[in-house]
Amino acid sequence: GHLSVHAEKIRPLAPGNKFKGRIRFENLSDIELGAILFSLNLPSNCLLKIGLAKPYGLGSIQLSNIILTFKNPKDRYTKLFDPTMQNWEKGLIEESNQKKYWDKFCIYILQNLGLWNQGTNQNADPKEVFWSLPRMKELRCLLNWENTKINNWNGKTEYMTLNCPEYRNKEILPKASDVAR
Repeated sequence: GHLSVHAEKIRPLAPGNKFKGRIRFENLSDIELGAILFSLNLPSNCLLKIGLAKPYGLGSIQLSNIILTFKNPKDRYTKLFDPTMQNWEKGLIEESNQKKYWDKFCIYILQNLGLWNQGTNQNADPKEVFWSLPRMKELRCLLNWENTKINNWNGKTEYMTLNCPEYRNKEILPKASDVAR
């Protein structure tokens, strides 16, 4: 067989660019909403990865000022023609306590892994317990921006070539935490 590799041109943006975005959702359970919020609220020094050339640190973004807003159509339409209303009712409710949703998500996962018991874990922070899992520690290591400053980072994380004989003798990839050391 013949293997074709398609090279794409990339146009990286300068560091410090700011973007604004919106995620719309409907009919999510508290746990599902918690999963989304958990993935957007990473530990310190951890950045999300989007776009191309991730091994080189491109596409690394940090989210801030995440605002959770619920729309309540019932409130909006029951007040739509209320003569005391000065402005158009939008039925928006701002939720500042996002932690309760990501806690529900973390507790759900930990319970399903058999690692959470309300009695023994009552004073523990579910998010910290979740991030202490071995797989999550590896993910945290991969997302940690400080690790890109390690000596020979690009050499350690470069893309693998698609030369077939090279793959036959390829060793299993090391853990992210081993590369970071």
